[in-house]
Amino acid sequence: HPNRISGRLDRIAYFGDLVHYHVETSGNRELVMQLQNGADHEATAWRVGQQVELGWDESTSLVLIDDGKDVAGEEDRHLIGG
Repeated sequence: HPNRISGRLDRIAYFGDLVHYHVETSGNRELVMQLQNGADHEATAWRVGQQVELGWDESTSLVLIDDGKDVAGEEDRHLIGG
């Protein structure tokens, strides 16, 4: 893969048929990798706190930038506990 980065697996979140792997990289940045639940992938053996290395093709990535704007309304914050 042309794009590679390493970091520490901070947490794993399960969303039904999807699993999100939250990896803390240098500079306290977070990278989230999404996999189909039950996928045959090396990440399924990762454990929180473990150093991991990620690689991906540019065509399969989506970059989201925190612009500091509050996107959740009052009703949404109540639902997500914020």
